[in-house]
Amino acid sequence: PPFTISVWIRPSYLAQKRRFTSIYRTSDNRWWVLWMDSNSPYKIRLDVNGYTAPIFTTTGVSSGTWHHCCAVVVSATERYVYLDGGNKGGGSGLSSRTITSLNRYSLGFPFGDSFDGDIAELAFYKAALADDEVDRLSKVSPLHVRPNDLADYLRLIRPPDNGIISGRVFGGGATINTTPHCRVFYITPPSSSCGLAPAMASDSYGPKIQVI
Repeated sequence: PPFTISVWIRPSYLAQKRRFTSIYRTSDNRWWVLWMDSNSPYKIRLDVNGYTAPIFTTTGVSSGTWHHCCAVVVSATERYVYLDGGNKGGGSGLSSRTITSLNRYSLGFPFGDSFDGDIAELAFYKAALADDEVDRLSKVSPLHVRPNDLADYLRLIRPPDNGIISGRVFGGGATINTTPHCRVFYITPPSSSCGLAPAMASDSYGPKIQVI
């Protein structure tokens, strides 16, 4: 810590625990993982070092709907999880959990509780975002929320899915299908090398936006 994980998901199946992203240490497979709980109302939960010390959002997700999910780890004893910019769970004074030397992240998972649905706009920050920043992140591209602390960002629009910050190529262990992207606003879009079209409209966050 500190760090922040941000991702959009559109689940197609709810009745089982579904992991959709994690960040971990490969030497002993110690990880932080974001996933859906298996019981209605299917809240988003953050676990660490196995199925331990979970925290939950206050509301859950719906099948076939895009949702923004975010985990903020402030310290070994303070962490939060958010759904759609709010619905915050977690707190300070929690059970102490620390993993150093995190060196890999993943989507889906090749286990029995792998995610069924669509995933987009995966971002990792080397900082703990504040509540208002998480709310904004649920509306705009990660490129426009504390960009200096953005460690990596994968739009996951089409292969090859290169990290915009790191240049890493995200490799898949299964067939990857493409679907319509979630609604994300890009203010004054960066160079066309990122695959962005010209700006299209105006918004309170800036003079121009693009909806993907």
